[in-house]
Amino acid sequence: TKDCSILTSEKQFTKEGYLSDYKDSLGSGNITREKVETSIGWLETVYYTEDGLKIKFAENYYNKEDLMLKSISYHSDVVFNITNYFYNEMGRKTKKEEIAYIEDVREKTISFFDEYGSFSSFEIYRDGVLSDQGKFDITYEFDEKGNWVQSTVITEFSTDIHNRTITYY
Repeated sequence: TKDCSILTSEKQFTKEGYLSDYKDSLGSGNITREKVETSIGWLETVYYTEDGLKIKFAENYYNKEDLMLKSISYHSDVVFNITNYFYNEMGRKTKKEEIAYIEDVREKTISFFDEYGSFSSFEIYRDGVLSDQGKFDITYEFDEKGNWVQSTVITEFSTDIHNRTITYY
């Protein structure tokens, strides 16, 4: 039999559509962020401070529509993860390619997203060879404005139901 779980989370957005407490945050604790405009948008550099030493943790590249295009993660000034994001004409994420350098293995994970932005399938390559893949069957229920309020994700292992409540201004 398949397990069925119901997941609930709550996120608050500004009237402009940005996730509250995220956009332009100055950082908290030992994390600081610096924002610099670029020709295609902006670059956010994330630093971690330890024992008074400022260490570069990540570089996040955004376009002028504030969509993240690329993220580079560092460990001891060495790149260990590069993630590229791809979007459709409406600004919805369609694909994410993540390259991780794990010891002597180069692992590339490609995540695909459906027309509603939900994670729908993946492929994992190790040193250029396909080593794993998966696809999810997703169905939706919509509110009167055409936004999905419930998604049901069916895999070979489980059925997950995701509910969301949208407050319109």
